[in-house]
Amino acid sequence: MYSDHANELKGFGIFPIAFFLLYRLKKCESFCVFKKFIVLSYFIVVSLSTCLYLIINNVKLLKSELVIKRMVAMPLEKNWLDQDKSYMEEAVRQAENAKQIGEVPIGAVLVKDGEIISKGYNLREQQQLSTAHAEIIVIEDACRKLGTWRLEDCVLYVTLEPCPMCAGAIVQARLKRVVFGATDPKGGCCGTIMNLLDEPRFNHSVLLSSGILEEECSLLLTEFFQDLRKRKKSLGN
Repeated sequence: MYSDHANELKGFGIFPIAFFLLYRLKKCESFCVFKKFIVLSYFIVVSLSTCLYLIINNVKLLKSELVIKRMVAMPLEKNWLDQDKSYMEEAVRQAENAKQIGEVPIGAVLVKDGEIISKGYNLREQQQLSTAHAEIIVIEDACRKLGTWRLEDCVLYVTLEPCPMCAGAIVQARLKRVVFGATDPKGGCCGTIMNLLDEPRFNHSVLLSSGILEEECSLLLTEFFQDLRKRKKSLGN
């Protein structure tokens, strides 16, 4: 961030150069008035253009820095919170299904008009596909069922904060809102590392809520990786 500002400030170096050249032109009697006018006009245009560029760029940078860490959270009324918990409980059940077959326990459900239209869980190991995340699976299933790639009136509930790939798919699907349980400090792109759901340079933003059944979601993951380490250790012995 600081290096960006420093690089932009270098653009101001054109001004002393311009003034120096103008001073030399003034001293040069052999240089005709018309040519002096052309050179002067050129440096005025270049200087003003550079100044305008720096102002616009700094405004964009400031806006980006203010927004990038802001999580857009809908105010949760009691009935909304109850609904969120209910749908997240189903997502947790999906995560438990993943755990039973040896997958990282991440589950998701997609809701439209108060009805679950798609649900699923992580299948990356089963399908040996790097894209077989719970969010991708339910988004693709919903698109097939609804016959459209636009899921503008849908809400996604997922037990773990979406990764960069899934956050991108959420934006591309034009989802209305995302609710997740546990944060992901290593790959979360919905507010932890960055917030791709509210990137001002994109043409769509997604409402975001987090921390719903966070303890349950985190415990599932913690227990899974503890058991995995124990199994690996026992095999090593």
